[in-house]
Amino acid sequence: MKQTNLNRCRKKTGIHLISKIVFLSFLFISNGLSAQHFINPDLKIADGKPVNKKANGFKGIWYMNQPSHNEYAYKYSGGMAVYPANHRPFAVYSKKAGKTFFCFGGTNKENSTLLHSVSYFDHKTDKVANPTIVLDKGVTDAHDNPVISIDDNGYIWIFSTAHGAWRPSYISRSTQPYSIDSFELVNPTEMVNGKEVPFTNFSYFQVYHIKGKGFIALFTKYIKNRRVIGFSTSADGVKWNEWKQIANFGEGHYQVSDCSNGKIGVAFDYHPKGKGLNWRTNLQYLETSDFGQSWQTESGKTVPLPLTEIQNPALIHDFEKEKLNCYLSDIQLDKKGNPAILIITSKGYNPGPENGPRNWHLFTYGGNGWNDSQVTSSDNNYDMGSVYIESARSWKIIAPSADGPQAYNTGGEVVMWKSSDKGKSWTIEKHLTQNSPRNHCYVRRPLNAHPDFYGIWADGHGRKPSESYLYFCNKKGEVFVLPRELADSLCTPERKANIPFSDVRSKAGDLKHWPEGKSPEAIGKRVVEKFLNTPHPRYGNTHPTTPPSQITYPDVCTWLGGMWFAETTKNDQLFQRFEDRFAPLFDKDQHLQPHPNHVDNNVFGSIPLELYMRTGDKKYLDLGSRYADSQWTLPGNANEPQKKWTDQGYSWGRGNGWMAVGMAELLRILPKDNADRPVSWATCTDRLPCSGGQRL
Repeated sequence: MKQTNLNRCRKKTGIHLISKIVFLSFLFISNGLSAQHFINPDLKIADGKPVNKKANGFKGIWYMNQPSHNEYAYKYSGGMAVYPANHRPFAVYSKKAGKTFFCFGGTNKENSTLLHSVSYFDHKTDKVANPTIVLDKGVTDAHDNPVISIDDNGYIWIFSTAHGAWRPSYISRSTQPYSIDSFELVNPTEMVNGKEVPFTNFSYFQVYHIKGKGFIALFTKYIKNRRVIGFSTSADGVKWNEWKQIANFGEGHYQVSDCSNGKIGVAFDYHPKGKGLNWRTNLQYLETSDFGQSWQTESGKTVPLPLTEIQNPALIHDFEKEKLNCYLSDIQLDKKGNPAILIITSKGYNPGPENGPRNWHLFTYGGNGWNDSQVTSSDNNYDMGSVYIESARSWKIIAPSADGPQAYNTGGEVVMWKSSDKGKSWTIEKHLTQNSPRNHCYVRRPLNAHPDFYGIWADGHGRKPSESYLYFCNKKGEVFVLPRELADSLCTPERKANIPFSDVRSKAGDLKHWPEGKSPEAIGKRVVEKFLNTPHPRYGNTHPTTPPSQITYPDVCTWLGGMWFAETTKNDQLFQRFEDRFAPLFDKDQHLQPHPNHVDNNVFGSIPLELYMRTGDKKYLDLGSRYADSQWTLPGNANEPQKKWTDQGYSWGRGNGWMAVGMAELLRILPKDNADRPVSWATCTDRLPCSGGQRL
């Protein structure tokens, strides 16, 4: 590191020491913690040290934020090599070089420091390079992770961010174009009140190089301990213009951005006053097509900056009215510059089922305004994934949206979702990971993503420190794991096979030893928690366009199975929650009791009867008996053969039909010389009536 730059950083750090102390107190207050119980590792002061050595492998940083004081351990945690969502990009494809260059938050074997590392994937050879460690940040806070950019001349730029105002930030540039062999620190400056001063502190950095113009970066500055979002520009990456605020109201903001053909689009939220930084809500959007000279809404209305009011022209959706948190996940602009914004909503910041459901929304803009479509739901606020607009008929989302081994912790199993109607509806195209030992976190889309290197992420244990591997996938959904140990300069990544669940244990039929999080009790708990925290569905659809008019049989099956699960696991508190869910059906939700005129409706009676057997409360017996007894009542529209069979004491049910079809199928499959065929044939011809009462 050049001595002048180091001195500037130390001076800056000293200036912000008082801010650090003030902010420390603020964090304790806003997070509801006290210094006596928790010392925040994010507040460590440290100078970075240039390294310029090979990492000899891909070791991702493991990081946690804020103990949750429950079984889930932390607010969020895990493999955070490409965290957070508002750092971008972590990877850039260069057509000229034929490589995707990527950076990540690495570490040593002890996970005791954050190593800003850079590598590349060579699309000609399908090999990855042994990473170069550019900088040792001296902390373990993944908020200090780097981002990457490439200028018009092919130089690789690494922007080393800082979490808050008390640690220095750095900018490094490769010494040769399209090379990661060595980097040098630059001495950046910025204009502040008309004066050129050292540019040594920036947070949540998002940077794009616009051909012929230079860099435009969106980032956060801490003003009076508030996160204020803004942007700055630079022709050469060294001399930066004055930072300009985008929005400044409430307690501050987070933002995510994208760049397409010179247009920058930014989506942002806000922190309500008096609720602490764990609360973030509302969704807003602005864009610029002239390198930040002017900013518009998606409809084209120019707005003056900064925005200072909660109700403003950029507002897309008011989640605050719905008492929901809004977690920014991703944004992509299509080739025409139209945005698609992916967010997750929840009832609160703590992990666990009580703040569910965590619904994934995709906001897109049409001629008549913004459209909101729901993709899926998952179990953690920070289950971040990326949007891919491939064509008008192929939109994708790659995200850790499936439950992982550490349920309700950050990340999970990675899924590829597909939409053929521009994001209005979504289906699962492929499960990219299965039976993983650790949750997968933060799937990131490279800038100008190439089909062979389509997304990058890391894994990590959700509830305790662990090793963290890095992965990438191609457009087909094939997953490759990067080696934690590497002696050579290049290597061919190992393709990760999706191991069938039956092969997880070497001993076939082993029902005593289960992978972590995969035991029947663990799976059952996740199922019942999701059921109890989800409103009544409409024939299995948990997000119907119109409210359900009755409790339907898929709901009944899950309800009944959940109560059996609670009894089997001797969980009285869990059973009580199932009974509490039923209570409103006697009063305010009585209209949801189905009419007892069909087998699909009458099965509803099994729930109150099960409750009666457990509690002895006669109100459950009376209700359940009404459904049980009415199933023997002959329907008013019965035909003569049906009446005849009823008079003889027979009743025909759907189960009889299934049995009849099964017996016929059995006779079709059994060889004619099979010893059991005569008995099966006799049973079939004797027991199955045809129309008019005839036998087969």
